[in-house]
Amino acid sequence: METLVWQLRAMLAALAAGMLMGLLFDLSAFLRRLMGSGRLTTACADLTFWLVSAAMTFAMLMQANRGEVRVFVIAGIAAGFWVYTLTIRHGVSPILLWCESAMRRTGHWARRSCRWGHRAASGISRAVQKGFLKTRRTLSQLHSLKPRSRQGRQDG
Repeated sequence: METLVWQLRAMLAALAAGMLMGLLFDLSAFLRRLMGSGRLTTACADLTFWLVSAAMTFAMLMQANRGEVRVFVIAGIAAGFWVYTLTIRHGVSPILLWCESAMRRTGHWARRSCRWGHRAASGISRAVQKGFLKTRRTLSQLHSLKPRSRQGRQDG
C-alpha cells in the first residue's frame, strides 16, 4: 500500500511540476517579448527556462519519489504541462498581455514626460539666462552713468 501512495504522490507532484513549467514557459516568453527577440535574448531566456525546469524536476523527484526516475513521472510532467496549456493558460495569457501593454504604455509615457521635462528645463534655463543678461546690461549701464569726477579728484 505504501508503494501505491508513493506513486500517487509522485504523480501528483509531477503534474504540479508540469503545470509550473507551463507557467514558467509563459513567463519566459513574456520577458522575451519585453526585451526583444534577438538571438542572445532568446538563447538566455531558453537556457534559464531549461535550467530552472531541470532544477525543479530534480527537486520534485528527490522529494516525492526518492530520486527515482520512472516513466509515469515523466508522463506526469508532460500531462501537467498539457493541462496547464488547455486550462490555466487561457487565464494567464490575457493577464501577461495586459501587463506587457501597460509596461509599454508606461515606458512611452515616461519617455514623453522626460521630453516634456527637458523642454521645460530648457525654457527655465533660457529665462534665467535672459534675466542674468538683462541684469548685467542694467548694471553696466548704471556703472557707465556714474560721474568720473571722483577719479579726477583723486589725481589732483
